[in-house]
Amino acid sequence: METSYEVHILTHGQWILDSVYDDKIQAKYQAQYLLNDEKKVDAVRVLKETPDPDGGDPVTTTVFQEKKAPAAGSAAAEKSAVAQKGKVATATIKDAQKGTGKPALKTYLIRAAIILVGGLAGLIGVSVLMYNM
Repeated sequence: METSYEVHILTHGQWILDSVYDDKIQAKYQAQYLLNDEKKVDAVRVLKETPDPDGGDPVTTTVFQEKKAPAAGSAAAEKSAVAQKGKVATATIKDAQKGTGKPALKTYLIRAAIILVGGLAGLIGVSVLMYNM
C-alpha cells in the first residue's frame, strides 16, 4: 500500500469521502474546486494516509482543511478577506493535471449510468433506423 490523499467534504454537519488521489497537489486542487463550486459543501479537508511499516492501521494526518468563505458584504466576510490577504493558492490547474486521481464510488456509478443510458439510446436509434428501411 502506498501513501494516498483522501478528499473529504463537510455537508450538513457530516464529513463524507469524495475522492482519493496519489498526488497531494491534485487532491488539494480538487478540495479547493469543490469548496468554490459546490453549493452544499461547507468545508473541505485532505487527509494523508501513510501505511504503517509494521502492517498495522495506516497513519492518517490532515494536510489541508478550509471552510467556505462567508457571504459577501457580511462582517465575517470582511474579517476573512483581511485574514486571507496575500495568501497564495498552492495548487494550479496545471499542477493538478499531474498524476491520477481515483474518484469515489459515487463518481463511478454516475459514469456507469451515463454510459448505460447512452448505449440504450444508441440501440433504440439503430432499431428505429432498421425498422424504417
